[in-house]
Amino acid sequence: MKRSSVVELILVVAFILFWIYVMYAKLNDFAEFKREMVGQVFPKELAAVLPYFLPVAWFLIAATLALHPDKFIAMLVNFIMLLSLSIYVGLAVFNVYTYKPCDCAGLFDFNWNNQLYFNLVVTAVAGAGLIITLKNRERRKEVWAR
Repeated sequence: MKRSSVVELILVVAFILFWIYVMYAKLNDFAEFKREMVGQVFPKELAAVLPYFLPVAWFLIAATLALHPDKFIAMLVNFIMLLSLSIYVGLAVFNVYTYKPCDCAGLFDFNWNNQLYFNLVVTAVAGAGLIITLKNRERRKEVWAR
């Protein structure tokens, strides 16, 4: 097995575990998760739906990473989800919103700055994983074309 395939496998497993942990952490105290969403800058209607939508999205990302033979789409959605969250946190850090959202919705007890650093690192790892997955995908296509 090529080194890039091993790295891809490690990243896929790491992100599966990451999303399962995120889902578990939020569903473990679902009432608190719903309260956290209300403290964000979303309209009330969206804040009411997100606690139900996000765990399903996290589960689908983890399941697709685990079960689908072509990991590229799952790694792309993984990256987009993390990038979206990083942008949201960045906007909070730079006071773009009309009010500072509650920094209570993170996985860890981080303030907004630390949450942004964490998100940027995880998003960068996801971006690297996406590139590795794409290169491995192209390499596999070349092998099958022979």
